Amino acid sequence: MLLIFKYDDLYAMVIKIINHEDHMKYKLLHSSMFFVTIASFSFFAIGSENMTTYLFAHGLADTHKQAHHYTKTVREGDTTYHNDRYIMDGHVVTFDFPDATEGKLRVNRKETSLAQDNEIECLTKEFAKTVYEMNRNQNDGGIILVGISRGASTIINFMASHNNPPEVLALILEAPFDSAQSITENIVQYLHINWIPGIKRLGNRLMSFIFSKYRRDGIQPINVVNKIKATMPILIICSTQDNLVPVHSSIRLYKILKESGHENAHLLVVNSGKHAKIFRDIEGITYQNVTHAFYKKYNLPHNEVYAQQGKVYFEQQCQPSIENITNKYLNKK
Repeated sequence: MLLIFKYDDLYAMVIKIINHEDHMKYKLLHSSMFFVTIASFSFFAIGSENMTTYLFAHGLADTHKQAHHYTKTVREGDTTYHNDRYIMDGHVVTFDFPDATEGKLRVNRKETSLAQDNEIECLTKEFAKTVYEMNRNQNDGGIILVGISRGASTIINFMASHNNPPEVLALILEAPFDSAQSITENIVQYLHINWIPGIKRLGNRLMSFIFSKYRRDGIQPINVVNKIKATMPILIICSTQDNLVPVHSSIRLYKILKESGHENAHLLVVNSGKHAKIFRDIEGITYQNVTHAFYKKYNLPHNEVYAQQGKVYFEQQCQPSIENITNKYLNKK
């Protein structure tokens, strides 16, 4: 009975942390953007050739609608929404992972692999569909992959597993975890049960029991992130207030990238914003402006005003040395 209780407690805690805040309300605005559905993903488009496409991978216990918070303009049916704060403007392709549901717990645990095979396969299919549609429309504007939490970690695993598809221009990764074990250890600490002998090892086993398609010996971002090509522009964003994916988990990925010669890897660490809610918190403006400065540096579509506002911070703060992040974050975990 004790183990069953801990299983339920752990699962409920994951969902509770993820669902900590309500979704942001949008401002209504009329626009010429249209909305169509292609197979299992949603395609937001403004008619234009050679436009960069953003392929968005949502987090656990969310759906393709999570992309709405990051997109300049979104249309659903006859209603159009506008966000003054955004990092995606133009072609935005988003989709549902197999575990996505709008039920009470907001996740079908039997379809979750925590960024492993099930999610990689799904992203691979959506990526192929996106490339197909771009080729059909003679659009060679390239693809920026944007992911949140599980979606971000899936992107890392996808890139490493598919030999860095040439269509990909850059990666925007919010709160990627280096391994599922990092999440388990963080939840154990959050529940104040880390004093129990062997609880971390048991917690990792419970992960594979709770999430049916997760394998403890499966692919983990920390083991493959260095396989992403060294010239790939990468921006990792994480928050010290994240109660689910600990900040050191994301920072370790940046550390490995820098150690393996990825000169175009960047890291933004903020001090406000719960898990998957950074963009809507007070430092979301910094997040936005730094991202546009990142886009500008690598000759990607950007808002010039936002890029200028984020330029100094991006240049001075977003490529910390390995020694700096080790002393400030990794030695204190």
